[in-house]
Amino acid sequence: MLDGCREENYWSHSTSGHEHIVSAIESVAERLDATGGWAKEFVATGGEVEIYVSLVGIENGGETLSPQLLGRLAGLGVCLSLEIFPTAQRR
Repeated sequence: MLDGCREENYWSHSTSGHEHIVSAIESVAERLDATGGWAKEFVATGGEVEIYVSLVGIENGGETLSPQLLGRLAGLGVCLSLEIFPTAQRR
């Protein structure tokens, strides 16, 4: 743990491409749940907790986030950002 206060910080996790996106988000939510309310307290004091998902190379695809998962993230005070970088369409 670093001493002092930081204006910005982040943690990154990369998947091999074989991990299901929803499973990865659920895993992060579980880890945040295990902190005993850290995320919610952090947000309440002006911080922001965001799960940022970058999807590269998807031509056609999709995921469904359940109401339970969305509610869990909301309850933790966590934002979910999705950024999609599609590959060029093949002719």
